Amino acid sequence: MKRALTSPAVVSLVLGICFVGFCWQWFSKENERAFRDQFEGKEFVGRDGKKEAEADIASGNLRLKPYGKERAGFVKWRALCRERLGVSIDPLAGCFVNKPLVEYADAYNAEVRRFIAEKFGPTVFEEIDNEAMRFPEAKQKE
Repeated sequence: MKRALTSPAVVSLVLGICFVGFCWQWFSKENERAFRDQFEGKEFVGRDGKKEAEADIASGNLRLKPYGKERAGFVKWRALCRERLGVSIDPLAGCFVNKPLVEYADAYNAEVRRFIAEKFGPTVFEEIDNEAMRFPEAKQKE
């Protein structure tokens, strides 16, 4: 007597393969969509960096939002900004940036830098940059 091809094990196997294929297809499209949105900078479109910085300053939440390749001495620079100025560093992106992100970050950082310069003096960031570059880890990246 032959077994029918529609036994529960075969049906389960076929349904499992279909489910895995559907999930793979779904998540591939979602990842592609998310990557495209990030690449085009959709999360920064329409955001006003200056107004957000003003709100953060008013609430005492000082942050800088750098983007681009980490420069030499970044780790020490981050620590010095935190220790001396009370400023957190919140990197937005690495080497791959887009126009909306750059416009937002530049407006945000300009406002925070203006506030810090008024509070600590116009050369405070130069001083921190110079000090950060004196440490061994900064010299390794040059």
